[in-house]
Amino acid sequence: MKRILAGAIVAGVLGIVSPAGAVDFSSPILDFKGKPIPDCPPTKPDCGDALTLGALATTSLLAQTPDDRNVTSAEKEQRFKLGLRINSQTGDIKLSAEDTALLKTLISKSFNALAAGRANELLDPEAK
Repeated sequence: MKRILAGAIVAGVLGIVSPAGAVDFSSPILDFKGKPIPDCPPTKPDCGDALTLGALATTSLLAQTPDDRNVTSAEKEQRFKLGLRINSQTGDIKLSAEDTALLKTLISKSFNALAAGRANELLDPEAK
């Protein structure tokens, strides 16, 4: 038991295992066949860029849906700060349970079932 615990601690320190609640927002959003969904402008349909979890997250954090008419300034500030964190950091970002729930809710409101489902898989892999 001590060896397993020591191995887990070493793996976490060395970065071999992502910490619980850590999310890689550069992860691509996959279609039903497991291929990355393109994220290209209409003028360059074959640009090679893939839609990422970060793009879904920041777009949904900034979206103004009819449900958001009564969002308080404090909630908007929370969304803004989370968007800044997602866009300013590289690698895995540790999220609180509250941030994860907020992103899952907002992405579901802003995107179709495929994008929301893939985002949920990346945001909360234990829930698969």
